[in-house]
Amino acid sequence: MKDFTTSLGKRACELLFTLRDVEDLDDEKFRPVFSEGDKKADFLAMDRSLIVEHKEFKTSRDKKLGDWLNQRTKRDVWLAKSWAGEVHVEELIQKHPNSTRFRQEIENYLYRNIENDLIKKGASQLKSTSDVLGIRSQRLLFITVATEGAITAEGIANTARMYFNKGRTDSRVIDAVGILVGKPDSNIASSELTFFVNEHGRDPENALNMAQMVCSRIASKTGSPMKK
Repeated sequence: MKDFTTSLGKRACELLFTLRDVEDLDDEKFRPVFSEGDKKADFLAMDRSLIVEHKEFKTSRDKKLGDWLNQRTKRDVWLAKSWAGEVHVEELIQKHPNSTRFRQEIENYLYRNIENDLIKKGASQLKSTSDVLGIRSQRLLFITVATEGAITAEGIANTARMYFNKGRTDSRVIDAVGILVGKPDSNIASSELTFFVNEHGRDPENALNMAQMVCSRIASKTGSPMKK
């Protein structure tokens, strides 16, 4: 099982592993199957009818965001005076003199990184797993975002939709996306849970059923409200 760094990520991973017939792709039995350098997802489930890659994204401790903020201090006098130590991103946004524009710039930056670091990499891992194992399973990318408030599930969903709508050959790789957004150490019940299906995927109807089943399981075990 992948090692997550936040309570939210760990709890989401534990719940995903309660699905039926889970097979951890890091298990010893898969070592002869995947060559060194092969990309692979996290696990199979439901009698291998589902491949899942679970990604964690942390806005409060994200080094890339810190580097971006450091660069912005060169043209933002207020930020240069205020960005220091362990200040949370949401606190910076709320106190910034031009809060609305500053929030939009941060969101745009974070969502670009989500596309590059989570969606593209997740698509590659899901496709490689499907190809190596020779199975046409539904491919689910589940994203857990531990944030202090600088990002929303809907924003991530919109980023993924835009990625799928670009019409590239890899836009069909991910069949569905599940998204859990909450504070790093929060109870999942107080988090935001949503999912959507890639309309450009191979089988949207079956993907919808599978994604809804996975996210409903998490919602039922935690009391977290679910949107789609």
